[in-house]
Amino acid sequence: MLPRCAEQKERTLSEENLPQHSRLYITLKRCLGQLRLDIPFHRASAWQAPDEALWCFDFEPTGDELPPTVVISGPCLLADATESCIVNPLAPDSGYGGELGEIGSLLLLPLGLDRRLGTLALGHLERRAYSQRHLLLGIQLARQVAIAFQEALEYRDLQTHYAQLGAAYHEALEKASQQLGTSKKLLEENESLQARLGDTLALVRIGQSVHMLHHVGEISRFISQALVGEMNLERGLIFLLDEQGKRLTCAAHASQIGFEGDGWTLALDDGPLGAVVHRNEPLFVGDAMNAPDLPPELWQRFPATSLIAQPLIIQGRPQGMLLAGAQFPYNKLERADMERLSILASLASQALENAWLYGELQEMNATLEHRVEQRAGELATVNEIAQVVN
Repeated sequence: MLPRCAEQKERTLSEENLPQHSRLYITLKRCLGQLRLDIPFHRASAWQAPDEALWCFDFEPTGDELPPTVVISGPCLLADATESCIVNPLAPDSGYGGELGEIGSLLLLPLGLDRRLGTLALGHLERRAYSQRHLLLGIQLARQVAIAFQEALEYRDLQTHYAQLGAAYHEALEKASQQLGTSKKLLEENESLQARLGDTLALVRIGQSVHMLHHVGEISRFISQALVGEMNLERGLIFLLDEQGKRLTCAAHASQIGFEGDGWTLALDDGPLGAVVHRNEPLFVGDAMNAPDLPPELWQRFPATSLIAQPLIIQGRPQGMLLAGAQFPYNKLERADMERLSILASLASQALENAWLYGELQEMNATLEHRVEQRAGELATVNEIAQVVN
């Protein structure tokens, strides 16, 4: 039974036939399917803060009906929720507007990383179905859902940007054919747009691949190699900040001959590299050989004639930097290259944050398993004592 709402419009579509803009629905449905393994619920909804829309999901056997999108026009419990909580049971004054139909218990989980993305609501048909354990587990799992949610939104935005870029390419090509008087200028415009399209496609490929990795070392090596292979540069390097926040450690260093040595450190000072980390300021050096403010040990290990450094923002603050270097005059880095390297740094930051969150979740699961085993042993001892007493 789908929730009743005057603004809902039913459609019947299989996931294979969903249009491109419904990729977010597929991502959310898969995340909810994983959540259902740990937290029981019958219906769910996800409110999107960017679009002011509400996706409704019914996990009862209803075939392949695609629940509609509801545009919120008035007060809504999901839109107003700022903290995770249990509405158990649903009171008349709880603010619940029937988005999930008739349910007895509701678990609200706001989604957000560096910005608010929306709210996830899990509904159970029974009253008092959720406990504090469900809430704590839901908060942890909601962080993973938020990551997937943000990735789906960013992938959608990237696809939109790609479509706009393609439309701009065709428009520019048509306009150039009408107005430009020489084939030379037309060729230059065409090559420039082709290069931008190539960069966008390369970033899409990198973004799709890097989020399949779960370890910091693998991600660092992949991104540094992508700077050389996909971005056509001579050197790529990933620096990560140590726990004291005073030194940068080389997590991966790739060149055209393969991976260079890693593990070496670089002290942070008030120079240009320190500004990248401490003040979150990208760095462009057009003539690195004659830049007096760069540390000499950097040049010894990272011989580049021009370089760009982009900060890696992890959990809301700089935790390292991405360093791209060119060695030959014909492939010199320009300020215009900072935009595409900024996108790559953002992809690397998200992947590294995912890896850290994944590690925290693994540690939490191991701790929970240990506690369960310990509790089972205690209960066995109590049982033995009870038998002796009897």
